[in-house]
Amino acid sequence: MKPVKPSMNPTPNASTSAHSGNPAFARREFLKRSGLAVGLLAFQPWRVAMAGPFDAADIAYSLVPADKKLSAAWLRSLTERGEPTVNRGAELDTIGMPVGGICTGQLYLGGDGRLWHWDIFNAPDAGLLGLTGGNHYATPLKPKLPLEQGFALKVSGQVRRLDKTGFPDVDFCGQYPIGTVNYHDAACPVAVKLEAYSPFIPLNAEDSGLPATVMEFSVKNTSSAAVEVELAGWLENAVCKFSTAVCGKRHNRVVRDGGMLRVESSATNSATGAVTDGEVFEDFEKPGYEGWTVEGTAFGSGPVAQSAVPAYQGDLGMHGHQAVNSHASAPSTDMVAKDAATGKLISRKFTIRLAMIEFLIGGGESPDKLGMQLIVDGKPVRSTTARTLTR
Repeated sequence: MKPVKPSMNPTPNASTSAHSGNPAFARREFLKRSGLAVGLLAFQPWRVAMAGPFDAADIAYSLVPADKKLSAAWLRSLTERGEPTVNRGAELDTIGMPVGGICTGQLYLGGDGRLWHWDIFNAPDAGLLGLTGGNHYATPLKPKLPLEQGFALKVSGQVRRLDKTGFPDVDFCGQYPIGTVNYHDAACPVAVKLEAYSPFIPLNAEDSGLPATVMEFSVKNTSSAAVEVELAGWLENAVCKFSTAVCGKRHNRVVRDGGMLRVESSATNSATGAVTDGEVFEDFEKPGYEGWTVEGTAFGSGPVAQSAVPAYQGDLGMHGHQAVNSHASAPSTDMVAKDAATGKLISRKFTIRLAMIEFLIGGGESPDKLGMQLIVDGKPVRSTTARTLTR
C-alpha cells in the first residue's frame, strides 16, 4: 500500500484534513476553529458567558487554557448571599420536608403545614418504599395523610383551618431543618406563621434522635382593631390503627404535668379492658413444615435460623427464631440452581376472626414468579410480592 503524502496546504479544506497523514495538524486546525467559535458565542447577546472569549493562541497547546478569563461578575455571584426560595400555588402539592428525629421514622411537613407520610408504625407503605429514590425527583409523590391531623385558628368567632383550604394565600420556605409556612388572607385580620422542625443539633446524636416534632405558631394582628384569637390542634388516635391488636375503644386523656399540657392516646379491649395481641394461626418455629403442604424443592426440609442464612442475604429481621428461606434450604450450592428451584408452601385451613391479617414476606419483587396469596373458598382474594417489608 502506498503511503499518502501529507498535504502542505497551510489552510487545508475538510477533505484534505480528514485524509492528512499529520493528525496533529488536523487536530490543531480543528481546535483553532473551535476556539474562534467559542469566542463568537461569548459575544452573542442571548447567552451569558462566565469565561472567555478565547482566541486561537489561548488553546493552541491545551484545550483547557491556564487563564480561564472568568467573568468578574460571575465570580462575585459565587459569594453573594442568595434569596430563599418561596413556594406557592401548585408547588405546595409536592413538598415533603423531614421533620422527624434521626432514625425515628419518616414524618414530612407538607407545603401547607400539614404532616404527612407518617412512617412511624414499623409498617412501610409498599407504594412509598424508596421514597428518596431518584425517580421521585422527576415525578414527585403527592402527600398521603394516613392520620387525620391539623390546626385551626378561631378569629372573632370564625374558624379557619391552617392549610390551603382555610387560607387562599399560603407560602412555604424550606431551610432545613426549619420549614416556614405563612398564611394570609386579605379578609382575615391576622396573619399566621408556622415554624416546624425536629430537634437537630450537629454532633449531638442523642438529642437529634428524639421522636419529636416542634410546631411553633405566631399570630400577627394586621388590622387596626383588637382581635380575639384561639388556636386549636387535633391528631387522630392511631393506637391499633396499623396493628392486629383488637381494640374495643380508643381513649384520649388530657394531662397537665410540670407546666406542660399533653394528650395521651391509648386503647383498650372491650372485654378485658386491656389491649390484646392478635391470634397467631401459623408460624415457622417448628423443626419441619408440620401443618403445611410442601411442593417442590425450593424450601428444603424445614425453616432455618438466622445462623443458617447465607451471608450475602444479611439479617432477615425475623419475627421469631426461624424463617423459610429458599437460598438456605435449596439442596444445591450453585447460585444459579438456587434461583432456579421452585416450590409451594400451602398452610392448613384457618378461620378469620379478626378485622386484619398480618404476615411478613421478604425477597425479590417478581409478581409472576414469587409471592404470597390469601385463598378464601378456593379463590385468591389478596396477593403480594416482597420488597423490603409488606404487611
